[in-house]
Amino acid sequence: MIVPPDSKQPPSYESHVSDLNPLSTVKHTRLHAFSNGRKRLILMVDSRGPSEESLPIFFEGETITGSVELHLDKAERNLTHVELFINGHVGKIDPPLESKPIFEHAETLWDSSLGDPRETAAGQSSQSSKPHTLLGRYTWSFSFAIPRHFEASKIVRSRTSQTHKLPPSLSEGAGFVSYAIGTKIKRKTTLNPIQKWLFFFRYRLTNPHDIIIHRLSTFFVYAPRSEPASFSPLRQAAYRENTPLLGPENDPQGWKVFPSVVMSGRYDLHEFFDVNLRCTLALANPLSYTSGTVIPLAMMLESVDEKILGSSFISRPYFPKIKFYRKIRGEGSTEDYILATWSILEDPQHTPSPLKRMLYGEIKLPQDLTPSFDLGNVFVKYVVEMFTSTTRGYTTEKEGVRFRTNVQIVTDCAPGPRPRQYHNAT
Repeated sequence: MIVPPDSKQPPSYESHVSDLNPLSTVKHTRLHAFSNGRKRLILMVDSRGPSEESLPIFFEGETITGSVELHLDKAERNLTHVELFINGHVGKIDPPLESKPIFEHAETLWDSSLGDPRETAAGQSSQSSKPHTLLGRYTWSFSFAIPRHFEASKIVRSRTSQTHKLPPSLSEGAGFVSYAIGTKIKRKTTLNPIQKWLFFFRYRLTNPHDIIIHRLSTFFVYAPRSEPASFSPLRQAAYRENTPLLGPENDPQGWKVFPSVVMSGRYDLHEFFDVNLRCTLALANPLSYTSGTVIPLAMMLESVDEKILGSSFISRPYFPKIKFYRKIRGEGSTEDYILATWSILEDPQHTPSPLKRMLYGEIKLPQDLTPSFDLGNVFVKYVVEMFTSTTRGYTTEKEGVRFRTNVQIVTDCAPGPRPRQYHNAT
């Protein structure tokens, strides 16, 4: 993993993309002066970002452009190479530390065989075996299309060749995904033979007569693009016409219905009665949701006792809780979760009864959620979970998780109308 001089760890997707203005373009500059004050190396990267001080941000399919500048206030005869490198790494930080490349790009911007950089830029040939004296300001532009995919065999053992989308930047939990861009300079050394070989082994150079005299790099944030499959025609029509969603009974294509769960316990707040409640949860199809929108839910509640589904039953302590949370390698169920909100389903084709109620629910998704990915040792997953607990006024017979399913979080909306939020934002 490449660590730039001014940063101790790679950036996270969520802390940078949430502040991004998609229409802005800024020039990010990284500068480093040599110790003798007579040389300056400057890396400039063009990208969208909140400000020049922020890290560069790139989305899937974009091209990294920029330039490398070298300012020499004193004549220099020993420079041999100016190189650009761009790479991505994935790994884990829990012992033993492990880092594997998912892509690596190296490009020679200039070497001594090309002659004077100014003459090369002007289209003149100046190839010579003699050293060239460099003095003044030199600029090399670069352009690199970020790959969309990488071979999974680079990081996981597999008998078959599989490709994965590049994952988003990640610096949470016990795993990380980092991306970096940088430049380095090589020069001929005037050290004695022993010192040359010491530098050779220390810096792992390809030529013991060259040493790296400076290296300048910066992390950048990478954001892949993804979208869910299309919604059912009836769900699209509801969004388009701003009408309530139809429930699973009337739009079976639009919902994934899960097996029923029975909730049992004792209610003893103001009234005293046994609770026996059958809950059937459904999530909107497909189980892939765009950050910044909502996860629509539907739940059928059935009971043989009218008191259980009486007035204000949604606020009663025996009402099942549905929560949404994230899982990252090295972390269990995060304490930061989002509870679903509920209302009576306004489906004109559904007739409620004292023993059966159909509810509509929503889970409001934050805009800056890291999209789902799974690379084995490093992953970000999202879960929808039903649970019950003993609280004031209610004692459950079975406490804990009653249902759980994974869902996918994506960055873009499906083709067609954008999902609507029917519950008021809180």
